Amino acid sequence: MTDTPVSTEHRSSILERSDDPIPDGEPPQMLCYVQLPLNWQQALIDDIAAAHHSIKLCAMSMLPPRQSQHGPWTDAFAALASQASNGVDVHLTLPAPHRAHGATSRNAHAATAAHAAGWRVTLLPGPRLLHAKLIIIDEGISWIGSANLTTAAWSHNHERYVRVRSAIYAARLALGIPTP
Repeated sequence: MTDTPVSTEHRSSILERSDDPIPDGEPPQMLCYVQLPLNWQQALIDDIAAAHHSIKLCAMSMLPPRQSQHGPWTDAFAALASQASNGVDVHLTLPAPHRAHGATSRNAHAATAAHAAGWRVTLLPGPRLLHAKLIIIDEGISWIGSANLTTAAWSHNHERYVRVRSAIYAARLALGIPTP
């Protein structure tokens, strides 16, 4: 996968492509490395599997895969559970079920399943609704996109994620994760 250097001052309006290799170590402060992978599901699963310390996830809704289901969300959930059992701190933040949006109706069940898989879970009370979809891996790789943590989002919907490699950017995003 090739990362693209982008000035953080213009990150919202610039998406350049570069085939230059990623330099060793953290990029300079004014650069982050942005990717728009077409097969974002597999690229994200690969990043999850490579995590060493922490994985932070935020979404509006999550539905744990059924045992009979196969596909990218099932693979991602299994990778997250595997990482949690290997000592990686997997922390999921979801809005608590709220009548304001039906997509949150199964989040309590999802929280129970995630906790059983070894994840830390935070359910945010309403009335404000967490709508962000964000995954931060090892405080250095951020995935920002549209897909919730569901089979439909990962296999059937037209969803996208952008991958940003920058510890500075990840830290700023993490500050925006709400807490109860």
